[in-house]
Amino acid sequence: MAAVPPPPPTWTDGAIAVAVVAAAAWAARRLWTLLTADADVATAHTPPAGPTALSGRVVWITGASSGIGAATAATVVAAGGRVVLTARRAALLEAAVERLGGPSVAVAVPGDVADTGAAAAAVRAAVAAFGRVDALVNNAGVSTRETGAALGADAVATVTGVNYTGPAALSRELMAAWAADAAAAAAGGGGGGGGRAPPGPPPPPPTQPPFHSNPPAPRPIARPPCHLLATFNRF
Repeated sequence: MAAVPPPPPTWTDGAIAVAVVAAAAWAARRLWTLLTADADVATAHTPPAGPTALSGRVVWITGASSGIGAATAATVVAAGGRVVLTARRAALLEAAVERLGGPSVAVAVPGDVADTGAAAAAVRAAVAAFGRVDALVNNAGVSTRETGAALGADAVATVTGVNYTGPAALSRELMAAWAADAAAAAAGGGGGGGGRAPPGPPPPPPTQPPFHSNPPAPRPIARPPCHLLATFNRF
């Protein structure tokens, strides 16, 4: 008995094959992006030719062990600034310090942003890293995919602690240090102990290249990241 030949392929079979190939290509590209993101973050920025608004500034970044926080740190360092890095994963922070150029430009201050009781100590440690803090980038954050009915008390505490009460406590303590420094400077004490910049000439004005070679109104390539993410700064 002769074998029955298989039915010819239909357009549905072709569409399924194309969809499978496209999905595999997307997954491969996504995996490669995830595997190389942190390795590339310290080399993805070309240092500017001249001084910038971040030259000589000290920026404190939370959630700095990976992702947006690590990329922000690389941007600050590339623009001539120095960074204090905070996150819970100390080993990843130390690796980030090395990628950024070592302790002359980056210092790790491990900690849990949600621990509001440690906010004052965290501010003291951040200021001690370089003797000052000019801006705080409250980048650390978490989210949950639970529905309101399924959201437990622990998840609520974690989300509100990392996203709101923790950053608020750090910002409040840092502003208190800035205020104390300003008061000491006004009284003739010189300040410098709570995050205030030590006496000396101001940093040079920005000289970043414009967007285009002949723009009608020159603009910087990008605003400093702290202007976008920081809750408070002293610029």
